[in-house]
Amino acid sequence: MSIKIFLSIFFACNLGAYAGPQMTDFLVCEGDTLAIYSDPLEAYFQENDINPSASFPALANCWSTACWRGYVAFWELRNDSIFLKKIRCCNEWNSNSSEDIDVSKLFGDKWKNNEVFADWISRELIHAHGERMMNLPAMEYILHEFETGFDFKNGLLVQINEYDNRKTKQSAFKKDSLITFLIKTIDWDLIERLELGDKNRVIASFKTDDNGLPVDVKIVRGLGNEADEVALRVIKLIPEWDVYFRKGKAIETNWSLPIFFDKKDYEEKQ
Repeated sequence: MSIKIFLSIFFACNLGAYAGPQMTDFLVCEGDTLAIYSDPLEAYFQENDINPSASFPALANCWSTACWRGYVAFWELRNDSIFLKKIRCCNEWNSNSSEDIDVSKLFGDKWKNNEVFADWISRELIHAHGERMMNLPAMEYILHEFETGFDFKNGLLVQINEYDNRKTKQSAFKKDSLITFLIKTIDWDLIERLELGDKNRVIASFKTDDNGLPVDVKIVRGLGNEADEVALRVIKLIPEWDVYFRKGKAIETNWSLPIFFDKKDYEEKQ
């Protein structure tokens, strides 16, 4: 890719590779069926060293890019206790047929009346609701305005938490406005005196605070001269950048931004 593509903005975080938003489990609560962005059955498999595909041969053919785990689990919250009700193959969930997977062998005597008390769940299960704001591919998650957290300890409901994510925003400075900003903000007289030639690119990294302002700005790959300081100053002056909220708190996100000291090219792009 040509270094002239100066808007090559790289989103980096330690949240896994892109797989797209995944199918959710479902929790029945007070008559409502809620999508939950959690997979509490996986914790049971891990704690008991269970390979679900080996234990349930039917799962071997259950797969979808929208359902890497191969199944969707259905839960019920009743009398402040959570119960696993059934497991359904993702492929079958996507079709007109919906045969459930027999899971009685997994729990033995604990499986009673077509359910099991999920005493292994000691975590918060999240239900997202309100307006859909954006996809977060790296998190395989669709960000909503609000989230409700059902916090469990050994299968018993401890508390319900309400979260507000509406401070999430996307910045215009990731798009065309960034070009205009760079043209106006870079000290072109200084850059001209430096006579950078073809070696005119500086790459910086930064994070954003709760208001989307760049913080912790660092040079990742510099030129070893005053151009590095110009790049740092320019990025620190960006008036806003993307900031994402989950569970009411800003997600720590790392950004990488190349700065090209080529005014003519910027103006052509503009």
